[in-house]
Amino acid sequence: MKTVMPCTVVHCKTRDEAIELLQILKGFNHTWSNGESLNPTFTKWIDHKEETCYNVSDLRIQYSSISYYRMHTRYTILTLQQYKKLLRG
Repeated sequence: MKTVMPCTVVHCKTRDEAIELLQILKGFNHTWSNGESLNPTFTKWIDHKEETCYNVSDLRIQYSSISYYRMHTRYTILTLQQYKKLLRG
């Protein structure tokens, strides 16, 4: 896996995008921030729906709304397609 910039989040506008992202992250041994294993069908996307972003800067995944990450300007917000392109190098 390519190294991701610190403070990188992936914006998933749909539940399908969230599932795809979590499948990718699970393959790289990421977990939720509380240490629970990722289950790609349990995306937590419902909490923020089309506003959902996942912080992928660390092996422990956190999530929040895009407005939260926009408010904290240190974050780089990528689409799923941008993130996958970054991984491919």
